[in-house]
Amino acid sequence: MASEDRPNALLIDFGGVLTSSVPDSFDAFGRSVGLPPGAFVSLLHEDEQAGRLFVGFEQGRSEEAAFERAFVERIEDFYGVEVEPSGFVKGLSAALEPDPAMIDVVQRVRAAGTPVAIVSNSFGYDAYEGYAIHELADEVVISGEVGVRKPSRRIFLHALQRLALPAEGCLFVDDLELNLSGAERLGIGVFHHRESPATVAYLKRSFAL
Repeated sequence: MASEDRPNALLIDFGGVLTSSVPDSFDAFGRSVGLPPGAFVSLLHEDEQAGRLFVGFEQGRSEEAAFERAFVERIEDFYGVEVEPSGFVKGLSAALEPDPAMIDVVQRVRAAGTPVAIVSNSFGYDAYEGYAIHELADEVVISGEVGVRKPSRRIFLHALQRLALPAEGCLFVDDLELNLSGAERLGIGVFHHRESPATVAYLKRSFAL
């Protein structure tokens, strides 16, 4: 840790940490097209091809329109429900809302002089609209732009390189426990985000805000 045990930098996820729940947004869209709760998560876990498509899209290896067509085909095969491909990706994130408390504490961390990097697995760029993420953080590392996704250690190395900091002494926050593993393997401290009040309190203590 840095002086007085404060972290040297804050690395933080976007969807589900600075916003409302990603699975809830997926479910909201799913209901609108006639799918059962948890449909998208189940599809990714149970359909190998759908999982590969999703990973490839997050890594920037397929164009949005091509991904939409291919992924909708997997939905139709798996659930027997027809879904319009155009606008599918935007629809999945349409119900996401900013988490004001989390955004505020990140702004306070940065205003106090600690570098901040957003490290996000991308799922279309509409999800980031209206958040001014390049004003919220010193660096923004999006999987589709760097070609690697969490939990790979390489995406965290991208963030550390941009911040010009070693892993030791940095802190990473994510709502998916799996994503914490890559950061931990590099020696980055981690915190599993579950609810905003607990995370805000933790960050305030950690950064002496």
